[in-house]
Amino acid sequence: MGYNANTLSNIAPILIKDGLQALRENTIAARLCQFDVSAEAAQKNQKISVVLPYAIPAAEVTVGTANTPTAMTPTVVDVTLGNWWEARFQLSDKEMGDVTPGHLPRQASEAIKSLANKVDATILALYKDVYGQYGTAGTTPSTGTALANVRKVLNKQLCPLDNRVLLINPDAEASFLSQTEFTSYAVVGETQAQREGSLGRKYGFDIYMSQNMPSHTVGDMKVGSSGSMTSCYGTAGIKVATAVTGNAYNTQTSIVLKGSNATGTAVTGSMLVGDIFTISGVTGCNFVVSTSATSATATDTITIVFQPGIPAGSTAAQNAAVTLIDSHSVNLAFNTQAFCFVSRPLENVQGLGNIIETAVDPLSGISLRLEISRNEKMTIWSYDILWGIKTIRPALAARLLG
Repeated sequence: MGYNANTLSNIAPILIKDGLQALRENTIAARLCQFDVSAEAAQKNQKISVVLPYAIPAAEVTVGTANTPTAMTPTVVDVTLGNWWEARFQLSDKEMGDVTPGHLPRQASEAIKSLANKVDATILALYKDVYGQYGTAGTTPSTGTALANVRKVLNKQLCPLDNRVLLINPDAEASFLSQTEFTSYAVVGETQAQREGSLGRKYGFDIYMSQNMPSHTVGDMKVGSSGSMTSCYGTAGIKVATAVTGNAYNTQTSIVLKGSNATGTAVTGSMLVGDIFTISGVTGCNFVVSTSATSATATDTITIVFQPGIPAGSTAAQNAAVTLIDSHSVNLAFNTQAFCFVSRPLENVQGLGNIIETAVDPLSGISLRLEISRNEKMTIWSYDILWGIKTIRPALAARLLG
């Protein structure tokens, strides 16, 4: 039985319940992150303190001797609810009359998809904090070797073996699906990839395709002499100007770079947040630019701020070659503890004839609000979400370049 336009209070609970279900199905990235859920209402730019688990040391047992627990201070991370977005829509009388449980009108469905894409986009933009990487910029990964090697990167970064996921773009998915090692029944023992176009679980990753996967466009850093500047990206075109030695506190996160030739060589242009580079002699480490740096005119050196710090026991020696990874599409391998997603309900301020419904999804942590109001003789429907996102353990993630 449908409802007519005079029974909006009956339609609202259906649209919020079905809208939340549709949001869960359309939002991929949020379901794959650590999330913090609370029924307490909040407002935009409010900071939510999230307590992270800490390592507990093992102690040898000696009979008759008590082991004193080590005092530990939990790590607390503040996540700002900096994203508040809404998607408005209208329903015709017929669409309102057709609203029944399990049947989300097309306009409401489009509004949900719009919000889901926005949530995913903000989460996936955190790739700029990720320094671990494997692959070749500009070349779509296609084989199990790529997955094995990005897995190795995570292993070396001490990423836990459980709860690993791999988000890939449509090009990478098509490339993997074209390989018999992923689709042949004789190899994998099932036909899911051929029947459903789903890669499922491979090499310890739950693999998902997202149409919202970003691409990274690098800066325009150039090196050379006046009138003859060439790009630094993809080559070892610059060097360390002043040696930097790592320390136990991992705080060496600034370095001065110079042109690779001896005299008459300058650097100009920008390195952008998210640019990845390696330093010869600092083995097993990638670094990511955390603050954009620009040299408007050709200068002898440029100072770069990056993460993580130069590791203890390693030195970025003077004149060590620096290689900048070129522009690439981003596929992201990570443990679910790498990123934290926080969503909070907005206040249900009833008044002026508005109808407001709120629901929280316990599986994704998303809090969705539906508001029905009258404006200029029209009934306006609006879904909105308040959320924040933050990278909390970048070592638990790695880019698979494409």
